[in-house]
Amino acid sequence: MTVLAIGLSLVGGVLTGLWFGRRAPNHRRRSQSTMIRSLSQAIDQSYSAVMITDLESRIQYVNAGLCRQIGYTAEEMLGKSWRDFQQPETPPEVLAELVATVRAGRPWRNEWFNRRKNGEIYTVRGCVSPVTDDEGQLACFVTIFEDLTETKRNETVLREALERAAEGERAKSRFLATMSHEMRTPLNGISGFASLLRSTELTPEQDEFVENIRTSGEALIQLTDDILELA
Repeated sequence: MTVLAIGLSLVGGVLTGLWFGRRAPNHRRRSQSTMIRSLSQAIDQSYSAVMITDLESRIQYVNAGLCRQIGYTAEEMLGKSWRDFQQPETPPEVLAELVATVRAGRPWRNEWFNRRKNGEIYTVRGCVSPVTDDEGQLACFVTIFEDLTETKRNETVLREALERAAEGERAKSRFLATMSHEMRTPLNGISGFASLLRSTELTPEQDEFVENIRTSGEALIQLTDDILELA
């Protein structure tokens, strides 16, 4: 179960308990009140970052996890629009998709940019879920934030490492191509001129020497090819 799913389950339990608890008999309300209080404490103490906004996008609740993540206190955030803590870098089409999806009563998941109190811009993966009342009308929105700072940093490190590895492979390929040309050219010359020399008038002993030169040159060419292929 993901962090977002766990957070949504906890928040959903609290909200459901609050609404249905209003209609329960007194003896059941006390039991539900204890359960809701326990769930509320679990949400507030959870490392997950949780926020509840009303239909006008005003922040109604933030837990300690979100305060740790973004650097603001609950008092500094309550009553403000959640957009005040976003960055303009978030594409407007992403926000438009968010609004259209949750207003239609469906949960929405995506990534966007938030701004910490110290001014740092960071990426979050969020899940925004609409919550309805007993009549099925939209009542509020619950958002679970996952800070992707470390994930993005690791992705950058991995990407740079892959780029360095790819550049190393390209450099090796260029080196091998150069070595192949530089080594094969003189060896081909030795073999070729040895063959030409054999076509001239030579003593048997000279012919044997030239043949040894030619076969040795061809052996070196084959050895060079094998080494470069292995490399």
